[in-house]
Amino acid sequence: MLCNLTTGEMWRVDSPGDLVAAFPPPAMALAAHLLVYAFTVEEDDPFGPPGTSRVRVTDSRTGFVVRSAPTATPVGFQHLFKVGSAVITPTGGIAWIACPEAGELGSLRPTCVRPGHADRVYKADSTGRRRLLDRGRDIDPSSLRRSGSRIRWVAGGRTHRGRLR
Repeated sequence: MLCNLTTGEMWRVDSPGDLVAAFPPPAMALAAHLLVYAFTVEEDDPFGPPGTSRVRVTDSRTGFVVRSAPTATPVGFQHLFKVGSAVITPTGGIAWIACPEAGELGSLRPTCVRPGHADRVYKADSTGRRRLLDRGRDIDPSSLRRSGSRIRWVAGGRTHRGRLR
């Protein structure tokens, strides 16, 4: 659920009856009035075709979608990706760790709970330009953290760093 900070009205960020499932925290993050969350949509969505996974930024004051992007670039036959963790800056810069989709809709299990799958770390600045930062089977999908404009994640037991604007 998303709460409009001005009116107190509540909105759903997913609707399981419509086969739209948001991934649970840590795949959701809030900074100032902006919420980033990831979801998979099995039916029509104004921001993408059915059967896709997306990362969306919503303004919690209005409930309006600020922007939406695919969670990952398709690989072979893999078009659906889960998100293990996501972060956002107050200006709208976002980063997330994408994992191959498998298992129940909206669940992080089995591919997005620990290293071992072909995971990817992405970032997008406040203009929406997306960039791949890292990829590999040794990335911890739930390890993404933000401190100011700096982000960090764990891969191969080591902490990796990046910058987010």
